[in-house]
Amino acid sequence: MHTHTSAKKIHFKNLRANMARNFFGAFAVIAGIGFALIVQAITINGSSQLGAGSADTLMFESSTLFTGVTHQFPSITIGKQGVGGVTFFNGTIVNSTVKDDGSDNPVTFGDNIRVDGRIFRGAKQGPETDGVNPILVDDNFETSGNTRMKGTLTVNGASTLTGDVTIGGNETISKNATIEGSAIVRGNQTIVGTLTVGEAALTAATLANTDVVETITADWVNTANPWSASEIADVTRTVQLLLTSFYNVDATNSGAIVPTSASTQPAFIVSTEGNVFLRWTNADTDPAGIAFIVPNDYTSGGTVKITTQVASGTTGDNDILGKIWKVSDNQSASTKTFTNLTGGTNFDSGITGGNIKVVSLTLPDTLTLAAGDHVSFSIERSSGSDSIDVHSIALEYTAKQ
Repeated sequence: MHTHTSAKKIHFKNLRANMARNFFGAFAVIAGIGFALIVQAITINGSSQLGAGSADTLMFESSTLFTGVTHQFPSITIGKQGVGGVTFFNGTIVNSTVKDDGSDNPVTFGDNIRVDGRIFRGAKQGPETDGVNPILVDDNFETSGNTRMKGTLTVNGASTLTGDVTIGGNETISKNATIEGSAIVRGNQTIVGTLTVGEAALTAATLANTDVVETITADWVNTANPWSASEIADVTRTVQLLLTSFYNVDATNSGAIVPTSASTQPAFIVSTEGNVFLRWTNADTDPAGIAFIVPNDYTSGGTVKITTQVASGTTGDNDILGKIWKVSDNQSASTKTFTNLTGGTNFDSGITGGNIKVVSLTLPDTLTLAAGDHVSFSIERSSGSDSIDVHSIALEYTAKQ
């Protein structure tokens, strides 16, 4: 005769009372849920003691306490679909098994992991000093969200940034860096190694709002993308108009200026120290002039700087007058006239007699120059009661690099 035994559930609603009444029964219950309790090398099968078969389920509906040192479970399930469970570990999770070759077997998590607290390795929360006990990631690392670091980022290998990079603080790169996307640095940037930027990224638009302070110690060579004139700042340049090349340009007394002059004519004077200068006495009114070509690097502006000196008895009523006549290539010279420059009236007002003063004569808005123009410049003492000495004359303008 064949007897069929069906699986059954055995409930323990008051396990502690049962264990108190039957000490040996308590050991049988404990062993029946899968623990191996070893007492003097004796193994007790709790399931058979309670009359449970291998397909039966033992259910505990009250709190259960196991006080042994080690409990072994082939498998354990906590919670069920729709109802979660909580596992309390006051200690360390360790996989004590090894591979066939004796190497370590890791603890394996076979599903997604959600951590509601913080992850740290040391004995206390937060990083330890001197980099002791850091978290070690022994594989490639990828994040799908934003990554924010409050400490220092140290990269010992190569770094490749394929997207936009925004750095809000200072950045120090001690190795080579390759940036394939856009990079915005809001702090200071120090590069000890080599910075490689694609040529397409260095355009006038990308450099328009960039302030660069750099010392170039070797030749700058960029034949593929040379600097254009608009990308290089203009500079102020000065050209000396040689004083001894000036000529008396008065219509009546025109000719070379000599050390001894007749009435109304300026004269070249050599001081006892050997300085050469051009002097107008209070009776001299003839103009002195020079011709020159506007330099090829000229872009704008034009100021004639005259170094003057007035005798010790200055009255503040001395005037000098500068004029420019200019003609451009392929223009008629016969239709051109002189234009007065601005400045020079009462130029000696407020200065101590005998002191040097630089007087600036500027081009009026009606007069413009261009590179290559032919210019005649003249200067004269227009009024005053003192002698006027001129030590040097120069043209100052804005030049392209």
